[in-house]
Amino acid sequence: MQIEKDYTLPKYLALSALLHFGVLIVLALIYTVLTSVRTPGSSGFVNINFNDINQMTKEQSVTKEEEKEEEKERKGERVSEDKNSQKETPKMSGFAGDLNSADTSGLNQIYSETTLNVRVRFPAGWSFIDQNKNNKLDGVTFISTNPNSKAKPYVHIEVKDPYYFNANRFIHHEKVNGLNYYYNNEEELENQISFTVYIRTGGSEDYSLKLIINGREYFAEHKNVFMGMLKTFKFGTLF
Repeated sequence: MQIEKDYTLPKYLALSALLHFGVLIVLALIYTVLTSVRTPGSSGFVNINFNDINQMTKEQSVTKEEEKEEEKERKGERVSEDKNSQKETPKMSGFAGDLNSADTSGLNQIYSETTLNVRVRFPAGWSFIDQNKNNKLDGVTFISTNPNSKAKPYVHIEVKDPYYFNANRFIHHEKVNGLNYYYNNEEELENQISFTVYIRTGGSEDYSLKLIINGREYFAEHKNVFMGMLKTFKFGTLF
């Protein structure tokens, strides 16, 4: 009977020794790397200062907040500038400016009729005479009843047939508040001044308003009254 020797145990011991030796080599390499990169006077360990990180985070957060606030201020300034530019619209001049800025506070009486739905305000101390044709308004004349007035002003509104309109008869044309106004410069004949404005409505009737006064020196004053009447003039669906 032969006795067999067990070689298993020596094999495991040799393998374990090799593993331990390999671990020692790896640790030695790691230690060499760490000691080679550490700064003079350091302990060889990496110290993380969480206070510094928190401070840096706070500073970055504050910077971002400041940037947001500055962006809001810039946007606010742009919006404010846009609003101001919208408010600061150029003022109208000439006929359109006179019409829109006309003072109507002294026009205390109201004329209105139902055939064409014409309505207009006129000054106190004035009266009117209207004429109908085929059961429709044909014209109305407003006259100052002041016996002491040297100007003797009156304003005549006449209903016009659009078919006979001719733009070549007028020098000026302006569109104001959706209406087309045609007019010439004031005319003078034997010290009588007249100024006529033709309104193109786009409907079945057009209208003309005419101011007539005596004396050029009174024209500017009564033209303001006339422009106020023109401003308050309404008809048809505009009533």
